[in-house]
Amino acid sequence: MAGTVDFTREDVEAALGRSPWRRRESFVDEIDPESMADTAATYARAAAEAGDAGELAEAATRAGEDAARLDGKAVVDGAERIDATARGLQGNGADLDRVTGLLVRAMNRALDAVDEVNALVEGETGLDAYFTEQLARARREFAETPPLEAGAFGDDALPTPGAGGALSRPALIRLRHLTAVVDRAGETSREVGEAITQYRRRLAEYGAELGDLDYDVTDGPLGLWTTSGMAGFAADEISRELAAGSPDPEALRRHTETLAAIGLQLYDPLTGRPLSGSRLDAGQLAYLEDFYARLDARELAALGALAGGPLALDPARGAPLADALARVADGIVMLTDPAVGGGRDRLPAGALAFLGVNDDPELPPRDAGGLGRERFEDFGRLMDAASRPPAAELDRELRTQRTVVALWASHEAGDAGIEVRAEREAALRSAFAEMDPGARASFWSAHREALTDAGLLSAPPDRRYDEGAGAYDVAEPLVRDYALQAELEAGGTVAEALGYEDAAGLLDHYLDGSGSPLDVDVDSMLQDSAVVGRAVDTAVSAKREEWAREATEAFRESGGRPVAFPVRTGTRGFEFDDANWRLAMGHAELDVAGVVTVEPGPTGRPEARLDYQVNVWDRYNWDDGKVAKIGWMTFDNADIGRLHSTGLAQDYDVRGRSSVRRTPLPVDTPE
Repeated sequence: MAGTVDFTREDVEAALGRSPWRRRESFVDEIDPESMADTAATYARAAAEAGDAGELAEAATRAGEDAARLDGKAVVDGAERIDATARGLQGNGADLDRVTGLLVRAMNRALDAVDEVNALVEGETGLDAYFTEQLARARREFAETPPLEAGAFGDDALPTPGAGGALSRPALIRLRHLTAVVDRAGETSREVGEAITQYRRRLAEYGAELGDLDYDVTDGPLGLWTTSGMAGFAADEISRELAAGSPDPEALRRHTETLAAIGLQLYDPLTGRPLSGSRLDAGQLAYLEDFYARLDARELAALGALAGGPLALDPARGAPLADALARVADGIVMLTDPAVGGGRDRLPAGALAFLGVNDDPELPPRDAGGLGRERFEDFGRLMDAASRPPAAELDRELRTQRTVVALWASHEAGDAGIEVRAEREAALRSAFAEMDPGARASFWSAHREALTDAGLLSAPPDRRYDEGAGAYDVAEPLVRDYALQAELEAGGTVAEALGYEDAAGLLDHYLDGSGSPLDVDVDSMLQDSAVVGRAVDTAVSAKREEWAREATEAFRESGGRPVAFPVRTGTRGFEFDDANWRLAMGHAELDVAGVVTVEPGPTGRPEARLDYQVNVWDRYNWDDGKVAKIGWMTFDNADIGRLHSTGLAQDYDVRGRSSVRRTPLPVDTPE
């Protein structure tokens, strides 16, 4: 007879797409039940030596190194479980007794989970028994069923309905029993997964309780909390909490306990600085990498979003949430910190999606995953929650990321209100000023136009304006006010005819009564008025030596690499000399804002330049005690100002900025 009905475990695994057998083996290896009793014995001895709960793990490690003096059987009961009442595990003080009690429960819960998983696979009614039974049934069925007579389909073959082909009798028998085993294996796989999950949840609870007792779950010979399985479980539980839409801060804190414990092994809790000689060991590094491999960019951003949400403001829930967020951010810091054995190449993929200097001048920058600006902001909030300073390279990238987000936000502001635009301009200036000088030079080179369009070099937000004519629309207009309004409208036409186009435009805007800010052409102003040019030259000259000194020092500190830094002259007032602008504004304030860039020249010596923008502003109003002349027409300023008080006209802010200009700066080049 052709064919066979036999099938193997590998056949079941291939059909199922997963393996309950390998999952069981992996879990048993993780728990290592054979050594659990000896581990308990090390804690029994350590409890007698430790001064407090914080010293227990270290003492257990020392005890484990002297294994010849330990007897695991002394702490095991008749059911092969750790006996919490065994000598050495109790009677050492309240905190130590609580810690050892929790450790014993953790070990026994691990052993129970191993037994439960083993029973599902190897027990009397487990998967192995079912596999053996189905294989035997297949063989009996094949042996007891008489073969078919040879026919059109070949020896011992049956037609396959609807397929136009044939399936042998052995193949049909094999398929039926293999399918039964595959179904049972799928059920067993789910049950094994649930048993392991329940164990991990309980272990996480024990870990949180131990952490509250100052016991370091990552130290000592009991490594239950730092396994790859626990890392993946912790991250998956955090993902589950986030997906639920209303995460429990206590759950987030519980599932970040091991992150906190690893951090305490590496950093001074007071200063946040790396402890001398402390390095990530292989187990800690694997835990961190496994944990962050399970959290994608959107989940990291979702954690950051919690920092600015209602949970953070809840008095009862804010503290555990802050702990959890700090731990997740600190874990990224640890992975990338060379001082503790990390590195930039270990940056998790989820974090990498938000980081990296972008030299592409298009906006939005660095968003290959289509995450959107708000998620970039949320990731920044997550990293702001870190309790430890990031290493230089990560710090540089985080600062660049803040500027990317601020530029992006300004770019999206569009027609937003003045307050929104001013807020985003301020955020952009702050982020740009905090960048690493080298990264800032690259970013300025790539995004100069976008940065200036977004208001990086705009006038300072604390600029001052005259009070003008006082309150608006508080007096009833008189006949003479209406007459003056008509005369001024005619005066605007006269001013335009005389070539005073800017004066005419500003007067018309005053008379239309909107009170909205008006932009003026500062490039034309600089061309028309020598006074403005001299005011700019004076402002820059007053700072030139200081900026040159800063440029020299920054270049030296960078090791000769290009650097850039923002500068500003401060405010200066001036009176216009040009007739058009004198009639338009009379006087105004200006400042010069720019970016100094230093880079190696052709000979390798530093060369510096200033890219700058001139900002001008004033409050359009009419001061008492003066007169305005437009051709043959003369007006008293107080009368024009009264139109603001009656609501027939309205004062407003005048502002403007020049195009970006460039000038060289001297740089000291000591031999």
